[in-house]
Amino acid sequence: MAHEAVILNQYAALKYLKLTMNENEALVQIDFRENYSLKYAEEIQSFHFGGSRKQVSLHTSSVIFKEGAYGDIKYKSICFFSENLKHDSVAILAHLRPVFKIIAHIKPKFKALHIVSDSPTSQYRNKVMFFIFGNLLVIFLIFLLRDT
Repeated sequence: MAHEAVILNQYAALKYLKLTMNENEALVQIDFRENYSLKYAEEIQSFHFGGSRKQVSLHTSSVIFKEGAYGDIKYKSICFFSENLKHDSVAILAHLRPVFKIIAHIKPKFKALHIVSDSPTSQYRNKVMFFIFGNLLVIFLIFLLRDT
């Protein structure tokens, strides 16, 4: 029951944020997907049933922002593939740098980013990531306000 309540509260908070954010704000949802095994279209039987497959890690991001005279909500989905299967703070920063460049290209007048992830604490919700989001983010996105 507690898990269901968390999901419902998160959904309500995200919906409220999407409705109330202005054109100078963006919502960024980030998460790692599971590691995927690569597969050939046709494989010999021994490889199909016992071969060690290469894996790739997928890092997905969704940028949500308002645009236009009526504040239409726009979505930009981004996905990066990597052979590095680590999901630590260094890997996250490597995946987020191009995301920040894309955000700066989409709209260079954002003043605030709302970054959301429901990943485990070992990935996004730890002291290293709080430092990165609090201090280094303004280096990548120089147009952000320092106190957001």
